[in-house]
Amino acid sequence: MSVYIGIDLGKEGAVAALTETESGWDVLVLPLPLREDRDLDAVALYKMLSHYEGVAKSIWWEATFRPNSLVRMQGAVDAVASLIDAPAAAVAVVTWKKAILGENTNDKERSLAWVRSRFLGVNLRRTARSRVDSHDFAEAICIGAYGAKLDGKRFAPPAAD
Repeated sequence: MSVYIGIDLGKEGAVAALTETESGWDVLVLPLPLREDRDLDAVALYKMLSHYEGVAKSIWWEATFRPNSLVRMQGAVDAVASLIDAPAAAVAVVTWKKAILGENTNDKERSLAWVRSRFLGVNLRRTARSRVDSHDFAEAICIGAYGAKLDGKRFAPPAAD
């Protein structure tokens, strides 16, 4: 079993785990655990990811130029990755978008469309009451897929019946 984790450290953010199975990919995506002060809750992130200890192939997060809170978040991600024995690295927005979406675009719909076309049935709603799919969820999945792609994995759309 190979697991690739993608983290979108955006305003609301998301964490995605892509697990390679014999029949394809299982995708779990959850809101980024944030404290009341909007900083990353490292303990909650560790609890989320601890059952991937020893099987996570990589943890990638989106590197952006943001305030000091983002630097603290990235430090927390590094610490959690170390605790679960998974390599972790930042990836520039331009880099993962070009590798996964084919171009660097600010169009949030592109990430949503890419995920919908490759992971049928994945829930992209932040909560049960959400009316729209979360671009943070889609981007966390894309970032995880970027890590898998670097490991030689492919994400072709499912064949039509």
